[in-house]
Amino acid sequence: MTFKTILFPIISGCVVTVVSLPAVAGEPVFGEPTLYGRINATVERARIGGSGADTDLVDNGSRLGMRAGKVLSDETSVMIQLEGRIRPEDDHAGWILKTRDNWVGIKNETLGTLRLGKMEGPLYHATYDEISMHNHDSGRSSDKLLWEDATGGRMTKSVYYSAPFSGPVKVEVLHAFLDKDNGKPHASNPRHDEFAVTYEYGESWIAGGYAESRDLDVNKAWTIGAATTIQGIVLAGVVERAASLPEGGSSSHRNYARVAVKYPFGKHELHVNYGVAGNWSGRPDSGATQSTLGYNYNLTEKTKIYGFVTRIKNDANASYSFLEHTPTGASNTSLALGVRHNF
Repeated sequence: MTFKTILFPIISGCVVTVVSLPAVAGEPVFGEPTLYGRINATVERARIGGSGADTDLVDNGSRLGMRAGKVLSDETSVMIQLEGRIRPEDDHAGWILKTRDNWVGIKNETLGTLRLGKMEGPLYHATYDEISMHNHDSGRSSDKLLWEDATGGRMTKSVYYSAPFSGPVKVEVLHAFLDKDNGKPHASNPRHDEFAVTYEYGESWIAGGYAESRDLDVNKAWTIGAATTIQGIVLAGVVERAASLPEGGSSSHRNYARVAVKYPFGKHELHVNYGVAGNWSGRPDSGATQSTLGYNYNLTEKTKIYGFVTRIKNDANASYSFLEHTPTGASNTSLALGVRHNF
């Protein structure tokens, strides 16, 4: 069976999209396709407020994908990624494999990198994702306080561009055409726009940018994050200013901040992070906090077992949560033990 025989039916069955990949192991391999993935699951005991706890097997962003590329000239290459989300849980979610990050792209050393497809925006990856060191911002212990209405999540019709800088500065922009939901009112041209600028120096980095999702409602976020290592301890943080303008309503805003600490020693890692979302303007008692304490043990470079406890504490008029059907003002707590393996 040839690469084309495998590839074309997959493309015809899903929306082709563009995604930004971090510069890590697993970048597109030029030549033969490369299969990669991650299994990441936890057994968790969770509760809402003071109600009875429930134990469940929880997926933490498990995935399976393929990357490939081809060199066209000394300066130009093309690449493709087809990736699906897999769930090692029972079938209550209604799917086992679901499209995740699919894109096609072209890179030129002089002009930069262009990708088309389904992706999360560069601002999320440059800030929130980078400071979530204990579990890659996945699962129930992911950052539940960030303003996803502005950052957009994964968008199926996106255009991504990265400037051709070779130094410590990285500049990325994204535009996405947002989907319309039949039966619901929409703006004539719903869209998402954002940019991110990152500066790296040794083991330290600072990144910031702006994201805006515009439909009948307009949601915005200005974000800056940074991390550094001091005597082997990694210190990281992010600050966000979010704004929301509902159709026919008045604009409101809130401030948000999170700090994260990673202390590695031998094969062990200790993690602590704490986030605070302030009140939305004009809406008292709408803030929340999220606290997470984690431990990772690295069996190998690609496999670790880990545990964490995470808790979201909502004010009386807040409803941040990782559990469904959480009443306004109720807290969420989860105690977890899991395994993560990359291949």
